[in-house]
Formats: sequence, C-alpha cells, structure tokens
Amino acid sequence: MILRYAVPILAFCIASVQFYNVQDGLISRWKGGGFGMYTEAHPQRRPILINGIFYKNILKENKSKISDELDLEIQSLRENASSEKLFSIAKQLDAINILPEKKLLIIQVWKPVFNIKKQSASRELINEIEYVR
Repeated sequence: MILRYAVPILAFCIASVQFYNVQDGLISRWKGGGFGMYTEAHPQRRPILINGIFYKNILKENKSKISDELDLEIQSLRENASSEKLFSIAKQLDAINILPEKKLLIIQVWKPVFNIKKQSASRELINEIEYVR
C-alpha cells in the first residue's frame, strides 16, 4: 500500500526541488531530471557576445590565443553566467589581448525566447559585464 504512493510522492518531491532550483537560478530547466526541459531552448543554444561579436567568430580569428581551458570556461557561461565568472573571463581575455583596439570589453550572454501565441522569436539578456581595460 505504501509503495503505491511512494513513487508519485518521490516524483513530486524531485519536481519541487527542481522547480525551486530553476527559479533560484541554480540550475537550468534541463538539469535535475529535466522536468522543464521542453519549456526553453537548451542552454548550449545561448549566444555569447563580446563587444557585439559572436564568440564563435572571435574564436575562429583567435584560435591560437585562446586556450582550450579558457574556451571551455567561456562555453560554460551558457550554463552559469554569473557576474564573477564574466569578470574572470574578461580579465583573461584582456590578458591575452583579445580585441586590443577596444578600451571596454562587454561580454553578454543571451537566451532565445519563443512565443508560440505570437509566433515570434526574440532573445533575452541573461547577464552582462563591462570590463574597462
């Protein structure tokens, strides 16, 4: 009898913790069981812009300057774009002289937003930092 209710209660508890952590910004909807994974695009689809240029384009032009470790750290911004992480990456990009003609490094992480009712797609800024050189 108890086992009959154990699975639904356990699923409800897991979903509740997932919902709380998503609302608190600790994890994406795709983590922790994926209860909300179809309510937003996967975090890997989030564009990263540095001074208005897509990171993937900057990476193509500066492949020799950007280490694999720094690349992974920048890619991880899609999952966790905290201000501390953005600042740390800005310092590292400044140290290797990315976009040397710019006095200000602006790093932005965006997420795609889809509105089915209006049949539109847009983007929403998750976090942004301005780093003065």
